[in-house]
Order: sequence, then structure tokens, then C-alpha cells
Amino acid sequence: MARNCAHNERGGESVTCSTGVELVGYMANDWNLPLITTLGGSGELDNKTRFSTLTRLSTSLVHPYPKTTHLLMKKYGWRHLVIMYDKSNLWQSIMSDNFVDYFKTTNIIFTKLGIYVVDAGVEEYTTALTAASLDARIIFLLLRTDTIQIFLLVARDLGYTSGEYVFISRSQSASDIDSLPDSTWRQGGEHDEALKEAYQSVLLIGLHQPFLEGRQTFQEEVSKRALLYYGVDYSGQVMSRHLALFYDAFMMYAKVLNETLAEGMDPLDGHAVSRRMWNRTHAHGASGEISLNDNGDRDSDISVVDMTDPGKGSFQEIAMRVAKDNSYQEMNTAAIHWPNNRGPPPNIPDCGFRGDQCYDKGQSDSLLYSLIGSLVALVLVVLMISFVIYRRWKLQKESERWWWRVSQDEVTPAMGTVMMRSTLSFQSRLSMLSKDTLTADYAIFKIRGLSHTSLARLIGACLEGDQKFLVIEFCSKGTLQDVLGNSSINLDVQFKYSLCVDIAQGMYYLHSSAVHHHGRLTSAVCLIDNRFSVKISDFGLPSIYSQMIVDETSQEYKQSCLWKAPELLRSSNINLGTREGDVYSFGIIVQEIVTREAPFASETATMTLNGMLILLIILMTLFVSPAVLERLKFGSSTPLRPAIDIPRKEEGLANLMKRCWTEQPLDRPTFHSIKMIIKTQASEYGISGNLLDNLLKRMELYANNLEKLVNDKTQELYDEKKKSEELLYQILPRSIAESLKQGRHVEPEWFECVTVYFSDIVGFTALSAMSTPIQVVNLLNDLYTCFDSVIDNFDVYKVETIGDAYMVVSGLPVRNGNKHAREIARMSLTMLKGIVKFRIKHMLDRTVKLRIGLHSGAVCAGVVGLKMPRYCLFGDTVNTSSRMESTGEAMKIHISPTTMELLQSFQTFQIVERGNINIKGKGMMCTYWLEGEDKDRMSQLSGSD
Repeated sequence: MARNCAHNERGGESVTCSTGVELVGYMANDWNLPLITTLGGSGELDNKTRFSTLTRLSTSLVHPYPKTTHLLMKKYGWRHLVIMYDKSNLWQSIMSDNFVDYFKTTNIIFTKLGIYVVDAGVEEYTTALTAASLDARIIFLLLRTDTIQIFLLVARDLGYTSGEYVFISRSQSASDIDSLPDSTWRQGGEHDEALKEAYQSVLLIGLHQPFLEGRQTFQEEVSKRALLYYGVDYSGQVMSRHLALFYDAFMMYAKVLNETLAEGMDPLDGHAVSRRMWNRTHAHGASGEISLNDNGDRDSDISVVDMTDPGKGSFQEIAMRVAKDNSYQEMNTAAIHWPNNRGPPPNIPDCGFRGDQCYDKGQSDSLLYSLIGSLVALVLVVLMISFVIYRRWKLQKESERWWWRVSQDEVTPAMGTVMMRSTLSFQSRLSMLSKDTLTADYAIFKIRGLSHTSLARLIGACLEGDQKFLVIEFCSKGTLQDVLGNSSINLDVQFKYSLCVDIAQGMYYLHSSAVHHHGRLTSAVCLIDNRFSVKISDFGLPSIYSQMIVDETSQEYKQSCLWKAPELLRSSNINLGTREGDVYSFGIIVQEIVTREAPFASETATMTLNGMLILLIILMTLFVSPAVLERLKFGSSTPLRPAIDIPRKEEGLANLMKRCWTEQPLDRPTFHSIKMIIKTQASEYGISGNLLDNLLKRMELYANNLEKLVNDKTQELYDEKKKSEELLYQILPRSIAESLKQGRHVEPEWFECVTVYFSDIVGFTALSAMSTPIQVVNLLNDLYTCFDSVIDNFDVYKVETIGDAYMVVSGLPVRNGNKHAREIARMSLTMLKGIVKFRIKHMLDRTVKLRIGLHSGAVCAGVVGLKMPRYCLFGDTVNTSSRMESTGEAMKIHISPTTMELLQSFQTFQIVERGNINIKGKGMMCTYWLEGEDKDRMSQLSGSD
């Protein structure tokens, strides 16, 4: 339990010790008894969950003063604050923490600055004030009155009391304004005038206690009774405020008790009685008006006092914080007198806290000229960079305009990334391109932005020399005609549907683009890449096609007409194309895919050499019969279409094919419908894309399953590795184990000072004789399991167990200063407490007693062995600690002089001298018993830390 006390006889502060209040508060809470106190300034007592029946008639020191400071700072626009306190004063340290907790909930930027006043001189005060000036101009001096006087004298010498700084301090009371100078600046010494000048920069805040006639009457009555009954004359002395508070406490409790009894409630219910006192205003008592908030605390008004008359050095109340609504109320009788009539200082000085935000005129002019020169130079650089960027942009735009031009030197057989199309028709077309580059630029620009997986990407065109050609994306498998004519390639129904899906998707994209239609769709322009995906080429460039001179007698022309729609064959412009014509061409391509024969193969053979041998028929299909073209062009009652023999699985394709080559263009489906129909039919065979995509999906599923199996096995391996590591960490220290895992040799290490613990079971030999071997093993296992659970709470390392002997050390392999003695001592005390509750399972009537020995000194530690490595300790310290255990007594902790000296440095352990005993190998030695540790002393030392 923390002790919250403030001692200041000279400064006039009350002595408030919360240790007793907190202890009684805990008891009252547990016993459900009402508790009324005139003390209790600690912030811990604000927690009414822990102190549910505690009522405080004294003003809480936690909130009123920081709240008043906050209101004062808001009044004058101050946001930066330094809280200066004495680190050696426990009460001031706690109060500074209360200030910090409150200001964390506000917009105040605060700094907590502590100083050890006990050892401080003028130099330390100067350093502290200088450090405070770097963060704020408003400084709260949470110090004793005599310490504040020293601070103010140093601040005066530093020039901090001329009006630029404001110091705020807590005064004991503001009820007697005339007495304030005597308790502040007037000391009857040589520094009075300097202090009076310095205190002009100080604002005091204290408890507002107006003169009360009832309090005067109460004081007179107390003095009269003290003289009458006890012969003590208190006349002329100021009565302690706690007397009036105790009187009011009894009167208030009596009133509430009468109310409780009148209503028939339980007067012994401390919680209910306390709640009846809270959140109400009681009648005026000897200590003034008693107003308790809903937390059971008295929240009094706080006064702000200033030296309003610097000549006389007299103080006057200038404002007040009203507790009822937490408001700041100024008095009409007086106002703050600011030093040198400078008015309230600003929150931040014009030149900043460090004076680094102002420059003299010469520096300002130099800076201005430098900025102008830099700006002019920057403008020139920007103009030059802009000109260079513009030139590069212009050249880039020029080069982008002719992006499609390809030099013959750039196209070589070794490239392997492009495919060259250089048929006679292409050469004739490209010869026109070379004559009209603007037309070529416009034509190629239209198809530059087309990008689809089923379209062959156009790379450019070569117009140099006699051989002119287009450069398009390279497709390693050739054309669709090449694949269909290769008998070594097996075309199953999935393969056929994949080819049709690719063509339909590419044509749908073309029909939806600005190109509008293809116009020259045949199986020869359907290219196959290395993934067996179809990529359509020769699309676009309609203006060039329209200018072509067609030789109707050429075999090439006749061959291309087999894919032409009848209405286009009848047109005067053979290069004319339509979307409906592309659908017809697609139907012919489907016929090629399904039958793996050229268009109208059987019709051409029949009309050309009717009745010839089959071999001749096949050879003649390479040539197109004029009769076939005539029937296609002029039509008949029964339009000529390829004769086909379709397998049952491909009836869906056959029906779609027939719809595509109907005679009336408007009766043909669009490629949007074709794409949906083919995908629906393909889904029946598990086809969602091209052939390779389907194969890849199957491989991906297998890979995912394989990856899961690998991850599971990896996790199992990781879990086993983790178990092995945990087992290794139980055998060897973690740092040593890590070194061995990494293959490093662990060198023996010398430790200057560690503390070694030895213990064994008293009478173990006799106990073993009465037990079976299995029972002995179970006994030791239960006992050491209990010990192992204890040592986990301390900075120690278990070395080994040999039979009933248990060895522990602290201070290695990780050094911990002198804490090893404290850790082993606390562990030993815990061991003794735990062994009392231990019971032998097969002998419930028997108890186990320990004999413990401790010694501190130097040891050498290292890993011994390779097959079953052990971390062992060597040195005289180990032997001596074993002697401490063997010469000890049951249920006692026997310690050596070295360990005793280390433990005494902690000032918490209870040690008793045993006397001189003969230690084997050491001779006579004065040893000691460790009997316990003072918990209150521990709490006090930890609180001071």
C-alpha cells in the first residue's frame, strides 16, 4: 500500500497520511460500515468501487487545484504549462501525477519537471528553470514554501520575474489574506525586498474559506471547554481545521442516522447510510457549508490570490473557481497586478520559447535577397527543363506517328517473335501504302487500339525495297487450314468446340469495335499459336481493300470466294464486307472444322470429274470448279451448300452452321448469339475456354491439392521442430541452446558473482525405506513438479536434481547485477511456504521438510558432453552452498556471510545470526538464518522508486 504523506512544518502545509485512511477504508468496505474522514487527500481514495462506504469532508487534493489552474489558463489563452515538483517528496510526486492525469484529458501541452530539492543548490535550480523556459512561460511550482522562495530568487536573477513568466503556486488557505505576506515573502531577512518583487509574478490558489460566524463561535466554545475541563488555554491560537471537520462529521452522521431510523431502514447498512449523505448539501457546520458530490467527496471553492498592492506587498482574492459548476468567477473588488504593467504574457513569446524564430533586419534583408535570387534561378531552371521536355515530347509524338514502320533490318528469321505475311495480294496492297503514307498512317491507326486474346496483334508494316509485308504476332502452329490438314493431330469434340469458341469471341469483339466487320474471314486468316488458341488476322484496312485490283481468273481469287456470302459474290465490289457476310464465312469455317475438309470439297469433285477415282477426286479438290462459284453466285431453287456427315456429338455445331449460311442475310444469327450458343453447348462437355486453358485448369486443381498436402506436412514438421526446441530449452538455457543449434561451440564462461541454492528432504533415507521404488519416484516427481512451478516466477535457472537434492542458481547465464541474491532468497521463502501444503500421496499422515542452503560467489559454467550435453557449474561456490545446506536445519534457510551482505543491501529481508559453525573445508564460519521479508518495507521502497 502506497504511503501518501507530506511533511512541512515551516511552510504551513498540513500533514496528510493516507496509509491509515486507505487501510481503514478497506476494512470499512469489507465490513459494510460507514466511514467519515477529515483526511484522505490521496487520489487512490477517489475510487469508490474499492472504498464504497468512505465519505471525505476534507477537500480532495486531486481535482480542484488542476481544475482551477486549467480555468485560469483558459481565461488568458495559455496552453503550455510546466509542472515543477520535488522528486524527494513523496506527496509532491503523487500530486504531480494527479496533475498529469487531469491535463491528459485537456488540450493543455504540459511538461513534468522534477528536481531533488534535498541535494539541490542554486546551480540545480538555475538548470531546472532554464529547462522549464524551453517549454512554457507558465510554471506551476508544486513545492514547499521555502523551496518556492529559493526558486523565485533564482528566477529573479535570471530575469524571469519581469512580466514574461507567470508562476502558480498552491497556498494553504485564502481565508486570512492579511497573513499571506508573512507566510510568503516576509521572512525578516535580507531577501524580503527581493522576494516581494519576485512574488509579483506569482498567482496563489488555495481553499476558499470565507469568515463564518458559526466557526468563530465553535472555536470560542472549544477554547472555553479546553480551559474548563483540561486546564489548557487555547485563546489567541488558531484552531486546527480538523476539529471543526470532526464536529461536522459527527453532526452529519447523527442527522443521517436519525433519518434512516425514522424510515425504518437498516442503520448498520454502511453502503446505504453513506449514499444518503452523498450528493446533497448539508446545513452549515463549524467548517462552513458541507456540500458532497455523488462520489462522497467535498468539493470546495478555490480562490485565486494575487499581490494587488506591490508597495505594501499585500495579497487579495481576485477570482474564484466555483465548485458547483466548475466556473471561473472574477471578483469585482480587485484585479491581477501584472509586473511592470505588461499585462498577461502571451502563450508563446514572439520569438518562440527558444528565441529562434526572430531575426534582425540585416538578416531579414539578406534572407529576402537570397530568396529572390533563388526564385529567379529556379524559374530559369524550370524554363530550361520545360523546353527540353517539350522537345523530347515533340520528337516522341513524331516517332509515335510512324510507330508502325518497320525496317527490313529489324525483321530477321532469328527473331521468332513475329510472322511475315508476304503474299502477292499483300505486296500489291502495300505498294499502294508506300505511295500514300498518310492513308497508311490513318488505316493502321484505326486498328492500333484493338486488343483481344483472339486477335493477332499488328506490329507494323515494312515498305522498304521490292518486298513489302505486314508484321503481325507470331503464331507457331500456322493457320487453321494447316492444323485441320495435319492428320497427326487428333481433333476430338472438345478441341473442335474450343476452336469455334475462340473464333466467335474474336469476331464478336471486332463487330463491337470501330472496325465493324472483317470482310475477308477464311480459315487461312485464322492463325493458331503455341497454346492452340485461334487468333484472327487480316482484319481492318477496309480503305485499302476497296482499292485492290482483283484478277477474277486467278486461283487465289476463286479459292477465297468459297467463304464469301452469295450476296457479296453478286456485288460489283468484291472487297465489300458486312457483318452478315462474316457470319456466313464463319459457317463455312465450322464446316471445315467438323469435317476436316476444304469448303465444298465433295461438290467440287463431283462437278469436275464425275465418276473418277477417289484419288483423283482428292487431288482435284485443290482446284475450285467454276460451276460451284456460278451456283453460289446466281443461286437456285435449292441454294448450294457443302454436304456434310455429322457425328451425333456434333449435331449442335451442325445446326448452328446451317443457321449461319442461310440464304437470307437477316435470318443469320449475330456473333453475340453465336458466342452464347457455342458456350452453352460447350459447357455440356466441360469446356469453358480454349483447349489449353481447360488442361491448365485441371493441372491447377492438382497443383492446389498438392500445395495443400505440402503445407500440411510442413506444418507437422514445424510443430515437431517446436516440440524438440521446447524440450531442448528445458535441458539447457535458451541462450546456450540457440548457440548449439547454430553450430557454434559454447566456450566456458566465468561469472564473478551468482547465488546458488541447494535443498534436500530431511529424513529421505528413512522415507525411502518405507516406500516402494515406484512410490519414491512418484514422490520426487510430485515434489519437483511443485518446485518447478515456483521457480517459473523468479529469475533463476534450475541446474539439476540428484535424488532428493535440488539445485538452482540465479545470475547466469544472463547476468542480473546483484538481484540474484534477492531472487534466490524470495524463491527459497516461497519454497518453504509451498512445502507446508505438500502431501505424500501414499503417506497422507506424513509431511515433507526441506533443508535449504544459500551461498553467493564466483563460478565457472559451461556445457559438458556431446551425446547428452549438460550445463554444469564448477567452483568453490558450489561446494560452499552444498555445505550450507548439509549443516542447516529442517524448514530453515541457512545462508553464508556473502549472501547475507547482498541481502542486507535490499533493506527488506529479516536475517538472524546463527553464530560460528565448523564448515568442512572452510573452518569456522559465522552463518545466518533467513527468516522472511518485510512486505510493508517492500511496498514503501517500491513506492519511493
